[in-house]
Amino acid sequence: MNKLLTIFFLLISAFANAQAPAIEWQKSLGGSGWDYGESVFQTSDGGYIIAGISESINGDVTGNHGGGDYWIVKMDMAGTIQWKQTLGGSLYDLANSVIQTTDGGYIIAGVSISSDGDVTGNKGNFDYWIVKLKTDGAVDWKKNLGGSGWDDGESIVQTTDGGYIIAGYSNSTDIAGIINKGGYDYWIVKIDNTGNITWSKNYGGTGDDYAYSIKQTTDNGYVVSGWSTSNDKDIAADNHGGKDYWAVKLNNTGNIDWAKSLGGPGDDNSYSIVQSADGGYVAAGFSGANGGNVSGNHGSNDYWVAKLDNLGSLQWQKSLGGSGDDQAFPIQNCADGGFIVAGYGGSNDGDASGNHGSFDLWVVRLSGSGNIEWQKSLGSTGSEDARSLQQTTDGGYVVFGSSGEANGDVTANQGNLDYWIVKLGAFALPLHLLNFEAVKNKTSVQLSWQTTNEINTSHFIVQSSINGTTFNNIARVAARNTSGNNDYSFTDTNPLNGVNFYRLQMVDRDGKTTYSSIIKIVFTDKNELQVFPNPAKNTITVNGLQSKGIIKIIAADGKLVKQILVVANSSKIDISALAKGFYLLQYNNGGKVQQVKFVKE
Repeated sequence: MNKLLTIFFLLISAFANAQAPAIEWQKSLGGSGWDYGESVFQTSDGGYIIAGISESINGDVTGNHGGGDYWIVKMDMAGTIQWKQTLGGSLYDLANSVIQTTDGGYIIAGVSISSDGDVTGNKGNFDYWIVKLKTDGAVDWKKNLGGSGWDDGESIVQTTDGGYIIAGYSNSTDIAGIINKGGYDYWIVKIDNTGNITWSKNYGGTGDDYAYSIKQTTDNGYVVSGWSTSNDKDIAADNHGGKDYWAVKLNNTGNIDWAKSLGGPGDDNSYSIVQSADGGYVAAGFSGANGGNVSGNHGSNDYWVAKLDNLGSLQWQKSLGGSGDDQAFPIQNCADGGFIVAGYGGSNDGDASGNHGSFDLWVVRLSGSGNIEWQKSLGSTGSEDARSLQQTTDGGYVVFGSSGEANGDVTANQGNLDYWIVKLGAFALPLHLLNFEAVKNKTSVQLSWQTTNEINTSHFIVQSSINGTTFNNIARVAARNTSGNNDYSFTDTNPLNGVNFYRLQMVDRDGKTTYSSIIKIVFTDKNELQVFPNPAKNTITVNGLQSKGIIKIIAADGKLVKQILVVANSSKIDISALAKGFYLLQYNNGGKVQQVKFVKE
């Protein structure tokens, strides 16, 4: 009996660990142009700083200088914009990496070809462009670094001495103290807290060598990762064919401690590396074929995660994906010694499920030994990808990249590609939501969902919203709390004329909750009754009244809070005394009853 109970609870634990966290909130930011997100960092106030490139001149974006600019956005912990800053010149300026600094400001590394506007001192062609911001987003200082070739700054971290270390790549042949080794080289630059160069060094061979990620290590040195086609000079003659991961460990003055090529016969591109809790390193990117160090490839490109010990020897490797194209970009440590990795996923088989169509932002949580704990596909029928992510202080996760559609998990699109930031929760309930669907009828919405393996589940709350951000409870449905499949439904008989957002809150018996994805339903000309503005603060105007009738305003709890006799086709109503919340406006002209919802701000 005790053995059976032990197996039962182990199964419960395994299932609970497999359930991916739900979306807490998500935001699309941008304009009608091309807005591509590259980097996110959680700030000391619990909010976020995000960076990338914007070509837009409207929507959320103001102050574009021409071409593509650095677009920096500071958000609070709920994803509301606090301030935004557009930086650049008349040509092309792309922010690749942003962090908060110890003085409460921010520093950004990227690439710029401009020589006007905010950019001064261009060295020729593309330069590393480093911008230090104050707490409020005002520019503190900025520096161009490079030569007459192509110099692209990809990653920046603050070092223990208060300065910064930058990684990227360069093919310039005229940088002071640097002798190009052939093609593109890793170029690592150490600067002080005001942007002055302390040292700079290049690494590579006669092929092309691109550095994309750098971290300071516990011994005050650095570890760098990227990819290489070289097989000489700084790179031992162990290239496996095509592009290889190339991990390089440096001491605190930039001398090589060790370097390691990893890969198979295809192309293996690394874009991120972290130091693990045991003092080793974990690199992430993608690989296209089995062989060499790579095994378990599912077909096409897979996420490829490689674990090294503190001397660079391979300890384990994992290929993650399906038969489609799956490419990882960021990897980060988690508090429990595991890892979180993301990128874009084109598969809906193998390790991946839930793909919305084309490429999704695909997030995979790994244990410390590289086993999948959960995976989640986020996106729309268009293409999404993740370029940056982080475990947040509440135990959840923030994922940042881009999206080009407005359906599925994506509730808005400003036009073309947008920044897309997604906040995932920390807790996954021990139940599996198989689906959550909405069907639009003539004057109602039929919501249905199916679950399995309900363990300790209390109830479900159906919620609706007019903006996809602020939700109100419209129904509570008791859970059956059984291990088999359970089917539920609820009909919203009073949807808005316009956009309606729905989500499902799942509540455990101990009060813990998680949420489904958001569904959007649009009603056009559902009835003639119209209320504007909606949401409103002090007054609303009701149009579409046909003759003498009665307007009733009913609160979310069903209580009648206001009743008005109207005789005109339009009526202006004072709502300043109403509490903030969700209301139903009901109009009865003696024969026909019409209803519309509104929100009091």
